[in-house]
Amino acid sequence: MNSAADAAAPDAALTLLRTWGYQTKSVPATDWTPQSSGQGVYYRAGMRRAALALAGDLGLPAAAVVADEGAPAALTLSLSR
Repeated sequence: MNSAADAAAPDAALTLLRTWGYQTKSVPATDWTPQSSGQGVYYRAGMRRAALALAGDLGLPAAAVVADEGAPAALTLSLSR
């Protein structure tokens, strides 16, 4: 992490998601890693629309939305940099 703002990003994202009505939970550490570096929304079958909506709410481009049947949840937000 490069700064205090980077360290606070996950907490800020969770606060925004809850404010917007999303249900959130942290996923315990797994062997899963995002397919690409940077922020992204990963989704399983049937969740593409929800993933695009979440990405739009967060100001992420559609290119940051990636199908991944191995994601830890049906809709997974990765905030890694």
